[in-house]
Amino acid sequence: MATYVNDLRLKEIATGDESGTWGASVNTQYELIGEAMGAGTEAIADASTHTITMADGATDGFRCTFLRLTGGGQACTVTLAPNTVSHTWIIRNATSYALTFTQGSGANVIIAAGQAKIVSTDGAGSGAIVYECLEDLELGGTLTVGIDDTGQDVKFYGATSGKYWLWDESADGVVQQGTLTVGVDDTGYDVKLFGATSGAYMLWDESADDLKLVGAAGLTVAGDIDIDGTANLDIVDIDGAVDMATTALVTGVLTTTATQVATGGITSGSNILSDTDSTDSLGSTGVRWLKGWFDTLTAGTLTIGSGSVTDSSGAISFGNENLTTTGIVTAAGTSVFTNLDISGDVDVDGTTNLDVVDIDGAVDMATTLGVTGVVTANAGVVVDEMTLDADTLTATDDFIVDAVGDIVLDSDDANWRFKDAGTAILEIANPSGPSFYSPVSDADILFKGNDGGSTVTALTLDMSAAGAATFSAGIGFNGDTATANMLDDYEEGTFTPTWTVTGGGSASGGLATNVGRYTKVGRMCTMSWESFIISTSGTITAYRLNLPFQVDANCRASGMASEFAQTGYGWKMSVEASGTFVTMTEYDGTAPPGNAYVLGSLTYQTV
Repeated sequence: MATYVNDLRLKEIATGDESGTWGASVNTQYELIGEAMGAGTEAIADASTHTITMADGATDGFRCTFLRLTGGGQACTVTLAPNTVSHTWIIRNATSYALTFTQGSGANVIIAAGQAKIVSTDGAGSGAIVYECLEDLELGGTLTVGIDDTGQDVKFYGATSGKYWLWDESADGVVQQGTLTVGVDDTGYDVKLFGATSGAYMLWDESADDLKLVGAAGLTVAGDIDIDGTANLDIVDIDGAVDMATTALVTGVLTTTATQVATGGITSGSNILSDTDSTDSLGSTGVRWLKGWFDTLTAGTLTIGSGSVTDSSGAISFGNENLTTTGIVTAAGTSVFTNLDISGDVDVDGTTNLDVVDIDGAVDMATTLGVTGVVTANAGVVVDEMTLDADTLTATDDFIVDAVGDIVLDSDDANWRFKDAGTAILEIANPSGPSFYSPVSDADILFKGNDGGSTVTALTLDMSAAGAATFSAGIGFNGDTATANMLDDYEEGTFTPTWTVTGGGSASGGLATNVGRYTKVGRMCTMSWESFIISTSGTITAYRLNLPFQVDANCRASGMASEFAQTGYGWKMSVEASGTFVTMTEYDGTAPPGNAYVLGSLTYQTV
């Protein structure tokens, strides 16, 4: 007897078994060995436990080295069976929940949703262990993640909660939250991490014993930096506070992005310049300047607490920046503002030319508003009974779409959903062609129309019966719509043959074998029967057998049956117009024998 005790559950043929067929059997096992090198899938049940059992000697995706798990619906413990199989898999958890893999009472492995691991079982029976193959990984060469201009995030966690080391590919920078060790003392390796920007990467150059940030790559440190030696920095960008124990000497330009406080004063041998993104301030809400003298003020924000800004030359210009005041701005000439925020009214006698208008309150227009550019309304737009908010258009009454040309509904996701009061009732999809789906359980799909003013249901798809189709007026072919030519009936069934005789005799006793079957397509009925008549008496000139359906008034039919018990001859059969039975005689027209065993079939047109 064949066994299946190996780690791939292949058939091991016993000595002397499968004579003449062992070649095909062995070839099948070769194919299963090849299958074990490929990829397979397994659907996980929506349950807390699930068992995957490798099939004995038959194709099975579980045997494959790469195994993709789908389905699921909750966190699940997956048992890899049988527990005597020692095997290695690359498993990708394509479900939305964590999966715990076990084989016996030994250690387990957890794979988070959307993640992949290499796992191995020892097949040790009830105490079997599931190993994570890359749990301790030692590299003997250069580790490269991604390629130039196409990087990936790399995150290494430590033993302390919240501590990790991160190469952020989108920022082309490093976030350090722990310790990373590559190589050993006196024997290092290059480590290069690419980012999303071309030419940006971080390199530990082992030959130079140096960490290099190349291209647009930057360094982000969540904690402190303590430098014992000299720091030679071409550019310093500091987000937080700087505590200097001695004097900070800057021979170039000092650029800051936050409010600066200098209790001892600021001495500058040249201009004090704002930064390039225009976010700095001179003074603050709590600390103000009493007076300011400016020969030229062309950029930045000037905030006046309660005074006024007056230019005797007749013009005030702030370039592309803002002027904010609770007092009065007086200008005899033209005032140019990039942004103007007014808490009161604006009365303009002439023409107002506004490139961008941001209105927090209501707008009352006495005439038509003409907009040649884009209107942006972040809180939505209400027009009569219709509201457009974000990507939702809501109507409080009927919603009518009236177009002179085509109406196009274009979905890049290949899915169109119809709902009734929030409940999905129909979906149209395009997986590889148009697909119609009703998500309501067991709800029939009806195709209705107007037939001369009356509503008719032309077709019903019974979804509680796997979509069985019912046509109310039959099926036409090749464009023929004549009622007489419609296929309006199909039926299969059985009937019990009832036998009578002509000539004065009789058929008595039971029928040991007596069964009839028929198939009716439209008005054409094909019937067959098998009958063994136990006993007959008297003169018999013909047998008569009842029909499952009456014969059409304009139809006659004939056929042949066979009698096996007495003569072995064929019998002639005939039916009369409007008849309800078929008459049978010997092939030469003579009387048939008694105690006959008859097999026959006949096709005729029904009423």
